[in-house]
Amino acid sequence: NGINANAGNVNIVSSLAQILLDQASLDASVTTGSGKGGKITVTANNSSVTVPSATFHADGLDTGAGGEIRISVAAAQPVVMTSPNLAITAVGGVNAPGGIVVVSNNGTFLVNKVIKVTSGVFVTDPAVFGGSISLNGETCQKTLTSYSWPTNYWNCVNPGSATSTEEI
Repeated sequence: NGINANAGNVNIVSSLAQILLDQASLDASVTTGSGKGGKITVTANNSSVTVPSATFHADGLDTGAGGEIRISVAAAQPVVMTSPNLAITAVGGVNAPGGIVVVSNNGTFLVNKVIKVTSGVFVTDPAVFGGSISLNGETCQKTLTSYSWPTNYWNCVNPGSATSTEEI
């Protein structure tokens, strides 16, 4: 289409007792042309965040990188994600780097079923950012390989500076 535009941002900030995002749909994705995914930020300054069923999307399109999704709470409060109907994506366009998802103080949930960050399907260069997930301060980065299999791996030891030994 020749249209180049980045997605916008979604910000939710609260100091109330709880943020409840039940059946919410927060989308900062590009829908036509080419552009970077936007940023979704949910910040609970004095409360917990409960997400029983919701979708968060910050996806790029074509050459646009995946966006960024951050869910953060005060130190003593939890982020509770309880449903299999929860989806969080920060996916790059077909020729673009992946996005970033950061969740603080989260409880137990099935990360690989809920969160998807990845670079585009046509990206083959291992130097291109594959995306990252940070949970409770621990960051793992998706790294592409130069092999036909496996094509990528999650690096939680040296995210951002993978060595050839880690690829093996």
